[in-house]
Amino acid sequence: MNNPEGFAYRHDGIRLHQYQRAILTRLPLVAAEVTHFDELLQWLGEALIHYFHIQVTQFWVGHHRTTTGQLYLELRMMVFQNPFLSQEIVVNPQMAEAIERIFLERRGLMPQNIDAFFPPQQTQALHYNHLSYWSCYFMSHGALLPAAKGQGGSSKSKIPFSMAVTLLFQEMPHPRLLPVISFILEQAIVTAKQYQLLKPLTL
Repeated sequence: MNNPEGFAYRHDGIRLHQYQRAILTRLPLVAAEVTHFDELLQWLGEALIHYFHIQVTQFWVGHHRTTTGQLYLELRMMVFQNPFLSQEIVVNPQMAEAIERIFLERRGLMPQNIDAFFPPQQTQALHYNHLSYWSCYFMSHGALLPAAKGQGGSSKSKIPFSMAVTLLFQEMPHPRLLPVISFILEQAIVTAKQYQLLKPLTL
């Protein structure tokens, strides 16, 4: 997804809402074309990076195992702005620990410096790759999440929808950015339900 001529990355509030409207206009068209929820996530991650100068977008799924009650985390989708960024920089035990706290507390975080969340070795690697600010949005909906694409789709593999969307930035983003992205994410889930990419809890 190329950056169209004239789109600046230093956002003001008006431009943020223009980009929000552009994504929401395209959203139902994409939902009608794709055949799996993960495809919608990939398009959404690419759109967020394209319009809002986010370096990394991750969609984490979490659910408690019925036998042990232990939280199980799954990185469902990840999109990079920099195609040469090593995945190990942002997918590792330190990141998983931070995501686990999000699921346990069931709340997101406004953009903050990564130094507040990760140990020194991790923050050094993130800063070196121009990933200095971290934010997260938590979502929980009355829907069933299908098995990951390519892993089959039996009803036994479906889990209640609970997701953390993490965002990594080079610079501190505009204070209105997370509310704008939050609205886009919530509308994406509503649209996914409308196009039956997500199923209701009661079937």
